[in-house]
Amino acid sequence: MINFLVFWSIAATIFAAEENSRSSYLITRENKRLEGHTVKKVDSTSFMLCSQACLRHSWCTSTNFIESFGKSGTEGNCELQMHKFFSINDDTKLIDQPGATFSMFLKGCLMTGCLNGGSCVFLEEKETFACACKVPWSGEKCELDNWKKINTVPVCFGARNDSYGTFHITESGLINTFKLVHVNGSVLCSEHVLPSYWGSNHTNYGNTTLLTVITFQNRTALWLADYKMGEPHICKYSYAIKGTGVNATELVFNELPSPISAFVGQEFQIWFGQDLANCTEDNNSGQTCVDVYALYASTR
Repeated sequence: MINFLVFWSIAATIFAAEENSRSSYLITRENKRLEGHTVKKVDSTSFMLCSQACLRHSWCTSTNFIESFGKSGTEGNCELQMHKFFSINDDTKLIDQPGATFSMFLKGCLMTGCLNGGSCVFLEEKETFACACKVPWSGEKCELDNWKKINTVPVCFGARNDSYGTFHITESGLINTFKLVHVNGSVLCSEHVLPSYWGSNHTNYGNTTLLTVITFQNRTALWLADYKMGEPHICKYSYAIKGTGVNATELVFNELPSPISAFVGQEFQIWFGQDLANCTEDNNSGQTCVDVYALYASTR
C-alpha cells in the first residue's frame, strides 16, 4: 500500500476562483477511507467532481470517493465530511478499502499554520478554521504584536508633591492593559535605602512590592495588578505582579477585567503610590522615566 501526499496547486487555484477566493490544498490517501464523519452523500463520476462538491460547502473538510463501474462506465459514491481535529498523518483513523480515495482539504490555518504559539481551531459559528493567538499576538497567523507604543518622549514620574507623569492615547480602541519600559532614573522612599525603578527597597516593602500606579485623569487607579492587603505599614496603592521585582526592566501589568474603550487624546497618569495616596512621601525623592505601551484587543 502506498500513501502519498499531493499538493494540487493548479486545482486549488481553479477551486479558489470558483469559491470566492477560498484557498485550499488537497491531500489524498489511496485505497483508504475515513468513517464516522460523513454529513452528506452525493453521486459523482470522478474523484475530481467529488472534491469540487466538497469545496462548495464551507463546512466540508474531507471526502471519501468510492469508485465503482456500471453500465455507463465509471461511477462512484461521494461522501462529504466534516471534522475538527483529524490529522491526515494519523493513518490509524483510516481504514483499508480497495477502490476508495480519502481526501482532505487544508483550509486557512490548517494549510499555513499559526505563529508565535498560536493554535489552529475550528470556529463553529463560522464553519472554518482560524488561529487562536496567545497574548499579545493577533492577525490571521498570529503574526501581529498588539503592543503599541503611546509616547514619543519618555514619560517621567516622581515620588512626592504630585509629580505624576502623563501620557495621551494616540489610537482609539479597546485596551487590555499597559506596559512600562524603564528608560532611565529611579525613585526612593527614604534617604536610607537604595533607589529602585518601581517601588521601594525598604525592608517594610521588599523587592516584590510595586508602588507604580496608572490612573485615569481623575486619579482613579486602574485595576492592573493585585493589591497587597493586610499590611498596615504599606500605603493604599501597592501592588504585586507575579515574577516582577522593583528593578525589572519592564513592568507588564495584568490584563484588565474588561478592556478600556480608549479614545484619541484621552489622558492617563503614572504615579508613585505614596505620592498618589499622600502617604509618607516627605522623605521621598528621585524620578523614573519610561516608555508606555498599550496592549490593544484583537479586532478579528
